[in-house]
Amino acid sequence: MKKTISIVAILIFTILLSACSGGGSAVEIKKAMQNAQIERITITNARYAGRYTIIDKKSMERFKGYIEKARIAKEDPGLEPDFVFELYDGTRSVGNFKYIAGVTDSSEANLIDMNGKLYRISRSIEDIFMKRLMKKNDLVNVPEYYISLISTIIKKHGMKEGSKVVADIGKDYSVTRSITSVDQKSILNSVSANKISVNFPTDSKNFDYSIEVKTGKYNNTSSEAVISVRDKEGKVTKYEVSGNYKSGDWEFHIKFK
Repeated sequence: MKKTISIVAILIFTILLSACSGGGSAVEIKKAMQNAQIERITITNARYAGRYTIIDKKSMERFKGYIEKARIAKEDPGLEPDFVFELYDGTRSVGNFKYIAGVTDSSEANLIDMNGKLYRISRSIEDIFMKRLMKKNDLVNVPEYYISLISTIIKKHGMKEGSKVVADIGKDYSVTRSITSVDQKSILNSVSANKISVNFPTDSKNFDYSIEVKTGKYNNTSSEAVISVRDKEGKVTKYEVSGNYKSGDWEFHIKFK
């Protein structure tokens, strides 16, 4: 009898631990997928008007299989979604999810439902649509462009060591539309000027400076952009920046707008 009680206690503890740490199967999603007769799946690129519709039965079953195996995730990566998944049973939507591509940390979510619940699915699902929807980007020297540009602005604006800085390059669609949120964050993490770390906009609500980049022209060896710097009091300073890529480095000419 004591042995039975001990086993039950261990099972209960294991279930509670799993619930607290994430990683449990998403029962609601599994039920919804199993009960639905999926007739159409649309995948939309969140950055530009790119959409891929799946109607082939085998492809739909494969895609649905990945969603059915979703597991509850504990951590939010704090990144903008790259894609939106919509699954239809006739004209009725039976699933609507946001997806973040390239999330490697198994504890972090890469699938978010419309209620904000966090899930983790296999990244193999990306094989179905990534090449179709992430248009080939013929632009080169892009990471170097943002790293050098933001570093230059930090120095020009006189931001001091220890300042909290966030930068938004995600809306700079003409250059970043084929760069996932994960890669954008990696670019910002590589910025190091005046011993200042630059965060993704969703990583820090409290900041000393917010930098927004709007590139008007980019052709791999030259660029033109308007940079807006907003301080914590709300004051905005704008710079017009022209750049040239020479001998492996970007050089910028800056003036106030």
